[in-house]
Amino acid sequence: MVVGDELERMGHRVVIPSLLPVLDKSSGFADSMADYVREATVESVLPDPLVLVGHSAAGVYLPVIRSQLDRNVSAYVFVDARLPKSGASLADQDSPEEK
Repeated sequence: MVVGDELERMGHRVVIPSLLPVLDKSSGFADSMADYVREATVESVLPDPLVLVGHSAAGVYLPVIRSQLDRNVSAYVFVDARLPKSGASLADQDSPEEK
């Protein structure tokens, strides 16, 4: 079952932006990801506050995405996702010891 489908079934509004274009970026990956998420939330009529859902390695990017949104975020949901380490840079979170 896809998390977005289940959330919609429960009556929540869901936007799942495609982040495939971000994979082509050689630098500024987190910033590019945040830009795509921001664009998707602006184009969609979503109530405040938002809940950000991250899957797999995307979990570590949720705080970066939140910091660049012009919207309120009330919670994160980590779906089989890596958890961000408080105070660590994105480079530190991608260290081999964490994988």
